[in-house]
Amino acid sequence: MSSVWLPVLAQGDGRARADAEQWLALVDNGKYRDSWKEASKPFRTQVTAEEWERQVRAVRESIGSLASRKLASSKAAKTLPGAPDGDYVVMMFEAKFTKKESAIETVVVSLESGHWRVAGYFIR
Repeated sequence: MSSVWLPVLAQGDGRARADAEQWLALVDNGKYRDSWKEASKPFRTQVTAEEWERQVRAVRESIGSLASRKLASSKAAKTLPGAPDGDYVVMMFEAKFTKKESAIETVVVSLESGHWRVAGYFIR
């Protein structure tokens, strides 16, 4: 499956970014169950709330608290590998944590019932 990347419109990008950052704040504050509840339906069907809490807690404890985060890139997509066609924005944030000086957080949001919801979250 090939990806089709589209330029992000400023208005759509702003709302997608704001929704992604609200979700990240839940994770940053240890509200893992709430972050699971606010994620997209496909996200919630891929991982139980308990699994999500366990996984994200382990990762976040190993890297420490957030020190800073800056948006590095944002791209809209209609297709993504392993996902149904739809409206997505893939954002990459440069982040620093108390136990990890440099990390890249990738947040994928999808448009669901008029709201941008997190469909994927990765740290490397």
